[in-house]
Amino acid sequence: MKRVTSAALLFAALSAAASAHAQAPLARNQTPERVTVFAEVGGLFPVGRFGNVADAGFAPSVGGYYQVNDFIAPAFRIGWAFLAPNRDVTGPGGSLDMLTALLGLRFSLPVKSRVHPWASILGGIAHYASYRALPLEPVMAPGSSSRTDPAFTFGGGLDVDLHPNFSLGFDVHALFSISTESGSSERNLTAVSVGGMALLHY
Repeated sequence: MKRVTSAALLFAALSAAASAHAQAPLARNQTPERVTVFAEVGGLFPVGRFGNVADAGFAPSVGGYYQVNDFIAPAFRIGWAFLAPNRDVTGPGGSLDMLTALLGLRFSLPVKSRVHPWASILGGIAHYASYRALPLEPVMAPGSSSRTDPAFTFGGGLDVDLHPNFSLGFDVHALFSISTESGSSERNLTAVSVGGMALLHY
């Protein structure tokens, strides 16, 4: 009887340990460098007057961050957007592409889970270009085919750990370009980006 009781207790203990291990979050196996890099595919959606002359387009990006502690990380992001001019306004032909280069901070909420919420605020430049001068006001002044602005973005997302060194996630950001051409037909621009990303933790 004692052997049966001991075996039952041992089986219960092993079952409890296995259950706890299965439910435990994956610990990110970062090196002392604590660096994460990512690649993202998504879309950029012009809003307001920007959306009157440009339709949504494919918007890939790359970036990374350095995790100083559990809460904060300096971050960077380089993104592209291949937008389609609104042909009802601009007529046939032409293009509208955007490049952004941004630096800032990423804020994390440390949780004992495979799901990691975060937010970021970044600032830098946004460059818009068309290979021919189109009627793209308020994006560009008449006769112009390019424009470069100060820009900033803020937003957030969720990362899901699939391996100690690999995660998948998604994010949503608002992007604002600030026009520096006073007295012209250029205006401040607003867009929303949505995407999914793959992250490598070193």
